[in-house]
Amino acid sequence: MNRYIIPDVSAKLIMEVIKILAHSPRALGVNDLMKCLGGKYSSRYISDVLVACCQLKLLRKYNESYLCNEEDLDIIRTADRSELYLPFRRKLQQYAPFLLYADFLSRGYSSLEAASRVKGILEVSGSTKKIEKALRNWGLYAGLLTQDATGVKLLIPMEKLSREYVRKLLEALEAELRAKLFTINMLTPELYAYLDDKHIDISPLSAALIEYEERPRESAASACQVFEHFLSTLIESGELKNLKGVTEIIDSLRNKRAILSNHVLIGHGVAGLRNITHHKVDKDSGNPWNITRYGALIAILLAINVMRSYFVYIKKGKQEF
Repeated sequence: MNRYIIPDVSAKLIMEVIKILAHSPRALGVNDLMKCLGGKYSSRYISDVLVACCQLKLLRKYNESYLCNEEDLDIIRTADRSELYLPFRRKLQQYAPFLLYADFLSRGYSSLEAASRVKGILEVSGSTKKIEKALRNWGLYAGLLTQDATGVKLLIPMEKLSREYVRKLLEALEAELRAKLFTINMLTPELYAYLDDKHIDISPLSAALIEYEERPRESAASACQVFEHFLSTLIESGELKNLKGVTEIIDSLRNKRAILSNHVLIGHGVAGLRNITHHKVDKDSGNPWNITRYGALIAILLAINVMRSYFVYIKKGKQEF
């Protein structure tokens, strides 16, 4: 893996740099940013801040300079200095190392223990103490953690702020984080790390858990699509191109004795759900399937649990459902 570097830099300074870039009409380099910040920080420290910004996907590199991401421009430009933690929080809770760290914190692990597990599972470079310090301070700045004499705890606040868009954003972010931690808990941290390594985003799963009542068909379809992407990682690319859809991938895994016959049966169930959510009409009746919110929720949870069942059997030889 080794995709993650977590520099021990100030979250507040990260957002000061992003605020500068959001208002700049051109890309800025390290020296430009040092001047904007009054020469208070070394080039090495600013470089580490920029690494953190890239890790969190708050900016993009352009030659040897940097630009703020287009999708974040409006909220960062309009945010007061006291509100910059909000766009930071949105990015932080999409960042795999922090999500895994928060998941372990929520299970009663200390901050250092949680950071140690993040370092091991995601193969993060750097010392555990520096990783822990960075993740802890970033979470505190984002308002996602609290710290007292007993240690660091996960905090999901519901703040009453005067500006309506801020209130709605906080509500949405709280729901998203809860759904992501629930998803990681169902998947297991090991499977989550595997999906992240394969560049499979769990956001469609957490979004489906939030939206299944209002958008049952789309939510169920998203979950089944993630399941299909997961299956494709279990087959060599040369063989994959000759297989059509979920059912054939599952059958191929069974032919290789990679999974059990009962895995095939439950996997075919998800394949059937994928068909009825992705196709407009049933090929036998010529009519569409009505996906209820109850059916959507079952489809989402089934897709997650079958992924977990396949993973623990293939990787550990454990029969679980």
